[in-house]
Amino acid sequence: MARTSAPVIYSQTFDDGMTWEILGADATYVITYKNQPIGIRVTNIFARDVIRYKKMTYTNLGNAIAQVKQLNQRFNCEDFGIIEVTADEIQ
Repeated sequence: MARTSAPVIYSQTFDDGMTWEILGADATYVITYKNQPIGIRVTNIFARDVIRYKKMTYTNLGNAIAQVKQLNQRFNCEDFGIIEVTADEIQ
């Protein structure tokens, strides 16, 4: 069964032929560590000055769950979790 398509709130085509669409979402899922929203920065000692940031917010619950499982496995803990943020909570 296919997923339903997210509603397009705004769309714009640029001179380079790229079309950007702003999509609506019911909620955003934020990865937490001990119930605190986080960001993750990864540095590599073998590649100087290479800093990468991991994505910690998702509009798809399945992707957020997969990320939490990977983080808990990597850090050998159960401290990572998910909080759901909806438009009602922001306003």
